Amino acid sequence: MGQEDQYNKLSRILEDNDGYNKTRFVSRVSHDIRTSIGAIQNLVEFAREDYEDKEKLMKDLDQIERSCYSLLSFFDNAVKSATVDASAKVLMYEASKQSDYVRQRKKARTRFEEKIGGKILLVEDNEINAKIVMRMMERFGIECDYAYDGLRGMELFNRSKPDEYDMIIMDMEMPVMDGYDATRHIRALDRSDSKRIPIVAMTADAFPDSKRKAIECGVNEYLTKPLDMMELNLAIRRMKEQRVK
Repeated sequence: MGQEDQYNKLSRILEDNDGYNKTRFVSRVSHDIRTSIGAIQNLVEFAREDYEDKEKLMKDLDQIERSCYSLLSFFDNAVKSATVDASAKVLMYEASKQSDYVRQRKKARTRFEEKIGGKILLVEDNEINAKIVMRMMERFGIECDYAYDGLRGMELFNRSKPDEYDMIIMDMEMPVMDGYDATRHIRALDRSDSKRIPIVAMTADAFPDSKRKAIECGVNEYLTKPLDMMELNLAIRRMKEQRVK
C-alpha cells in the first residue's frame, strides 16, 4: 500500500467516528505511534553510523525515515486541528515536503559533529527510549545518569552536588511520580541550583494544554516524541548557553 492509500485509509477511519471519538482516537493513536516511530527514527540514525555506506542500505533507510515523518505529520495535524477534514487537507501537503525535508536533514547532520560535553540527568520510564537517549548523549559527548521514574529522578538530583548536572531531560508521563510532579518538587528543593537547572521535557503528548502545564511546573523546553536528534542537540546547546549567561 502506497503512502497516499495509507493516508486515505486513516482519514476514512476517522471520518466514520463522531466528534468525541475522533478526538479520543487521535489522542490515543498519536501517543502510541509517536513512541514507536521515535524508536525507529533514531535507530535509523544509528544504522547509518554502524554500517558501511552502501547505496541500497541508505536508500532503504531514507525511505523508512520519510515514512516516519509522513505518518507523524498526519497525526500532528489531526491533533492540532482536532478536525479530520482540516487535517486531511494539510496531510498531502505535508507529505509532499518529505523528500525535500530528508535532503535538508542530510545536509544538517554535518553541523553536529562537535561534541557538547557536560553531564545530564535523564528521567524516563521506558527502557528502550532511555537507551536511545543515552546513545544520543554518548554521541554528543555528554555523561548521563539515568532514573526510571520521577521520584527516583528527584532523589538523584537531590543527592547530587550543586551544579553537578548541566540539565535534566524529563519524560512527563511516568509511573510512581510523573514529570510534572517531579519538576515541581525539584524546583521546590532547598538547593542553590534547584531553580536554575534547565529542565527539558520530552513527551508523546503534543497537546498545547500539556505544554502549558509543563511550562507552569518549571520546564524550560518542551520536546515531543519522536525525539529528533538534531532538535535535542540544539535544545541542549541553547540551555547550556543560557545557563552560562
